[in-house]
Amino acid sequence: VCCPRETNIIPPLALRISNETTNVTSSTTTLKLLPRTTPRPPSGVDQLPQHPYCGSAFSFRLVGGHNTGLFEFPWTTLLEYDTVGGGKDYACGASFIGQRWLLTAAHCIHTMGRNLTAAILGEWNRDTDPDCENDLNGVRECAPPHIRVTIDRILPHAQYSELNYRNDIALLRLSRPVNWLQMQYLEPVCLPPQRGRYANQLAGSAADVSGWGKTESSGSSMIKQKAMLHIQPQDQCQEAFYKDTNITLADSQMCAGGEIGVDSCSGDSGGP
Repeated sequence: VCCPRETNIIPPLALRISNETTNVTSSTTTLKLLPRTTPRPPSGVDQLPQHPYCGSAFSFRLVGGHNTGLFEFPWTTLLEYDTVGGGKDYACGASFIGQRWLLTAAHCIHTMGRNLTAAILGEWNRDTDPDCENDLNGVRECAPPHIRVTIDRILPHAQYSELNYRNDIALLRLSRPVNWLQMQYLEPVCLPPQRGRYANQLAGSAADVSGWGKTESSGSSMIKQKAMLHIQPQDQCQEAFYKDTNITLADSQMCAGGEIGVDSCSGDSGGP
């Protein structure tokens, strides 16, 4: 869940990209992939970036419905699993937080009959590669191909409990660094300060969720989805949650939602 910054005004696309372009020719048209040249400070593979070097949405148009724009939420990552039958499955999401690290939910690590193996970064439409869409002027815009990186280390919270889902958080280390400074439209999410605000202090605030979870009319979505939820007061959340699950929430947990038909769903777990 991402809490939007009220002052996060993204400058026009033309001000954030250089005049240098890379031409990609297909059988029907020539596409221009626009590189990012916004200067960023050097950082090691285990260092976390700080604003304004993280958390940019890269959205330059308004999008109706629940589909994200092609470059929205560029930190939203798709997790890949090997199944018992030898196939591939995509059951959870994660957040790209640094060159070699992802943040996800601990319950996404051990899923019945599946083994977490890799992460897909820079994905938008699971059915296409490269991903393309038309902007408001009808110009076809395409993103670079997505990146698949295997996961070599899984670090769940030491006090994660499957009984009450407390400390439901985990770190995933990629097998190689992803140098997002040199990549187009891929950026880590900003993490909150170490001493963050409690749920009641955030009650009523809007929060964005994104991922490829199940939609109202079908199974898992092929296109990355988004929804805006509102964080609920802790007492109301506790009452509703306990009634359905018999689980007591901790101060470190919060819930969001409350609007019919707008929510995250199966497949969105672990994502931002």
